[in-house]
Formats: sequence, structure tokens, C-alpha cells
Amino acid sequence: MLSENDIKVGRLVLHHQWGIGELQQTDPSAGHLVINFAGRPGHQMSRDLAFRVLSPVDGDGLRAISWKSPELVTGWVKSAPLKLVVAAFSALKACKCSA
Repeated sequence: MLSENDIKVGRLVLHHQWGIGELQQTDPSAGHLVINFAGRPGHQMSRDLAFRVLSPVDGDGLRAISWKSPELVTGWVKSAPLKLVVAAFSALKACKCSA
């Protein structure tokens, strides 16, 4: 789950339905965050709800790389497939979810 330390502009977060989003505004006095999700740019979410439904995304992990540089990950399919497999396994290893 998201913590107060995770609330920074540019931080990637994960929503269980909307996928990855990037924090765009985090003004505590406003009581809400503005997050750019792929299908919901500029989405406003209360801080309380964000702490319950969002998880931080590892900035160096496959999800973050896919968000920031999708063409890089696509290129790995042909040029460095083993790198893609290693990144995928690393992401699974880091996942704290249950099956």
C-alpha cells in the first residue's frame, strides 16, 4: 500500500483496475492527488482513498520501464529476449501478492 513517503510528483503507482499511473499533483492542502492513468489522464483521487487502493511501483522494475519507455521493452523482444525474461522474473519475485 501507498505511504506518505510515496507521495511525490513523478511517482508511479498501481491501481488494481486502471493499471499504472503517475502522480502529477500532490498538494496536501487540496486533500486530493492528481494522477495520470493511461485511460484516465488528470484523474483526481482523495488522499485517503489513494492510501487504500494504490501501491507504489518500483522505479527500476519492468512495470516502470514499460510505462516510461515502452519502445525499449518492445525492442527487447527481438534484441535481448533474455533481458526481458530476467526483468519479468525479477518483477514476479518482487511482487508481494498472493496467488
